[in-house]
Amino acid sequence: AISGGIKLVQLRAPGGYDPKYRDLAVDAAGLCAGKAQLMLKGPLEWLGDFPSAGWHLTAEQLRKYASRGRPFPENRWLAASCHNAEELALAEQMGVDFVTLSPVQPTLTHPDALPLGWQQAAQLIAGFNKPVFLLGGVGPSERQQAWESGAQGVAGIRAFWPDEIV
Repeated sequence: AISGGIKLVQLRAPGGYDPKYRDLAVDAAGLCAGKAQLMLKGPLEWLGDFPSAGWHLTAEQLRKYASRGRPFPENRWLAASCHNAEELALAEQMGVDFVTLSPVQPTLTHPDALPLGWQQAAQLIAGFNKPVFLLGGVGPSERQQAWESGAQGVAGIRAFWPDEIV
């Protein structure tokens, strides 16, 4: 993805934060150095171990830590996963730099999640004053529609990675 021009990479750990994920994070930091901004999802206790990485909070972390404010200085990116107006309000309270809003459309990654749809996504974006990347059943071909909805762009997994990796 980086060789294809992607400038923002998030390393996900859907199975939890085990030592293998931490090892992957170290490797990813090396691959991204000087080429792309790395965003990690992980325990906030790891913040000091990855000083060049931004942090992407899960919705659960956002609900847990929002009242404490931003966990590190503004020279590091902070993002959050949001799915509704309440989580967007918490993200704003915490001082995030951007959010992902999902799922916009049905997605294989979360087949049981109720999609927001384009109209509701646009309404939520209109009430939020930071950049929003739409996620969930979207990819590069939906970029124009995302922009028309007020989003900064789209994010994804399957739409950006080769099938053999996903």
